[in-house]
Amino acid sequence: MNLFRHLRSLLFGLLLIFLVVWIYKFELRTWVFLVVSIYFLVPAFLFRSKSLPKNRPIGSIIDPLPSKGHWALAIWIFAFVMYWAIGYFAERGFTPNMHDEYAYIFQAETFANGKLYYPPPVHPEFFDAFHILTEKIYASKYPPGHALILVPGLLLGVPMLMPLLLSMGSLMVLYFWVKEIKDQDFALISTGLLAISPLQIQMATSYLSHSTTLFFLLLFAYSLRNSFERRSLGYPVIAGIAIGIAFITRPLTAFAVASPFIFYFFFLAIRKAREGKKHGLKIISLMSLACFPFLIIFFGYNTILMGSPLKFPWTEYTQRYMPADNFGFGLTENSRLEQLSPRKADFYQDYVQRLKRDYTFGGAIWQLLVERLPDTLRASDDSIGLVLFLPLAFSLPMAIYEKLMLWSVIFLFLAHFFYYGGLPRYQFEAIPFIIYFIVRGTYALLKLLKKTDGNLIRSFLVWHLLSGAIYVFSFKMLGEFNLKRDFTRYHSAFRDLVNNAGPEPKVIFVRYQPKHNYHFDLINNEPNLQASRNIFVLDLGGENQKLMRCFRGRSFFLFDEKAWKLEKLVLGRSPAGCSAND
Repeated sequence: MNLFRHLRSLLFGLLLIFLVVWIYKFELRTWVFLVVSIYFLVPAFLFRSKSLPKNRPIGSIIDPLPSKGHWALAIWIFAFVMYWAIGYFAERGFTPNMHDEYAYIFQAETFANGKLYYPPPVHPEFFDAFHILTEKIYASKYPPGHALILVPGLLLGVPMLMPLLLSMGSLMVLYFWVKEIKDQDFALISTGLLAISPLQIQMATSYLSHSTTLFFLLLFAYSLRNSFERRSLGYPVIAGIAIGIAFITRPLTAFAVASPFIFYFFFLAIRKAREGKKHGLKIISLMSLACFPFLIIFFGYNTILMGSPLKFPWTEYTQRYMPADNFGFGLTENSRLEQLSPRKADFYQDYVQRLKRDYTFGGAIWQLLVERLPDTLRASDDSIGLVLFLPLAFSLPMAIYEKLMLWSVIFLFLAHFFYYGGLPRYQFEAIPFIIYFIVRGTYALLKLLKKTDGNLIRSFLVWHLLSGAIYVFSFKMLGEFNLKRDFTRYHSAFRDLVNNAGPEPKVIFVRYQPKHNYHFDLINNEPNLQASRNIFVLDLGGENQKLMRCFRGRSFFLFDEKAWKLEKLVLGRSPAGCSAND
């Protein structure tokens, strides 16, 4: 019996080592923390709580914490302040880090001006930018949901306002969701872990659309459940609005995450109706009616911009500029580089085509197991190590809502399995549910140890969790801060250089150096070019004069990225005016 117990402990230890290597690879700071945390057994032994009464289960690792509701409020406030501080100070006033963010801001500014799009700029080849359509119309390629959410912040002069509020809102909704389906202990720990999750911090301090999708998907799940549990007619309206906004923000993500909940409650309503109980059908009908206006917005937006409700701006952008940037395995389409600027051609060949060529079905399986799964898990927990107990979460019977959460995670991974991009942020909306199962696995460990003196293990986990949070806050926050400063240093330095050139309206021709980092895109214009103080365009050498004739009354500068300087240009003497046919 002792041999069997030792063998089981050895196998469990080997499993933990395998999980650490699989998830964290050989990241030194993670291994250091996990090894050092073994010494937490010393304070855990010295300060372990007294033995619990026999009629009280060993289920909580945070029983010593007083006023758990106040701790939840403290987590929300702390998270908001932390996100604001990182975004403001690290990003130099919330300066966007990547061209995706500029595309969302561009779209939000268009909506804030009361328009859905602007006419294409004259000589669109000068305005070539990532994720922006410049030929038929001047508009972002993205669905309209997130940009509409950004509009209030733009009108108030604080564009980052809504991502910050929605990120804190996600923590609040997750807390109440987990509290109702499980208990307050689960809710508090899950909320705390999500607050310091690396991906949550990244999304909360960026203009990317994931913060909007996550909040409204969590609100949808919470409201739909309460529609049936509390038999309230207000909740289905909220659920319909929430899933509608999520759908017009990230359609595929919204469909994948929400599908298990929709299918379950739809069939539940039908089953109840057969028993003569019509309340479930009323809920589904109300939710559908509340969602319907957003479907009209979504397909109407496509119709106005693209001429067809089923043709998305994203599709137009892909077909025109990035034909291989689509779903499927392997590179099947021919390159059409004649439609691309040299900069986009380099990106398309060196990044898109290379990744898509390697993304065969076998390559997709490899990426899922070696990159996508472990990277997403690491982004959920980051160095604390509780993710190692995740497999134990499925050793206990699951309630129906836990099964729905699990299916949502699986569906989201499957939805993006057919897309070659393996970035963890594509699975960001599954992070709260993954964190929930991490906490569940930790509690499953306590349940397995229930027959022994589990107080020592519980005390160890308290120390491990608290010190892990401090460790992540100290090192991960510093790393995130420095990373964002590296990105924004480039954009803010360029912005300062342009502003120091004078207050007059300007056109800046940008000459990139060879092997320019495509993330550092400087062709970031406001949609209303005529009202813009500064207009940024590509340097096309001898062709520059024809664009300069279209913006008479402005000063003209050439920015040389390699030399990092502005040179004033002079409009040549020419009687010809502006012509798109030059």
